[in-house]
Amino acid sequence: SVNIGVTLETKNDVILRESPPSRNLLFFVKKPGHEITKIRKGEKFQVKDVKEIAVPFGKDIWVKGSTEAGETGWVYFGEKDKTVNFIKE
Repeated sequence: SVNIGVTLETKNDVILRESPPSRNLLFFVKKPGHEITKIRKGEKFQVKDVKEIAVPFGKDIWVKGSTEAGETGWVYFGEKDKTVNFIKE
């Protein structure tokens, strides 16, 4: 999993959003917030918060943080032990 305070590097283009998805009823998950910007491959992202969202077959991890340009928002990290958008450090 990912820890608050770490700096991650993107391994592909990633969408920075206003909010992570939220759980509605049971396992129905609402869509994430509006797109703020795209973080380009190779850019750094400093983690300030981590949110686990229960989905039907596990948990999705979303991280809140700031980009090198100073924009703040939420990004999909991946599953509990498997990142899809960041280089594992």
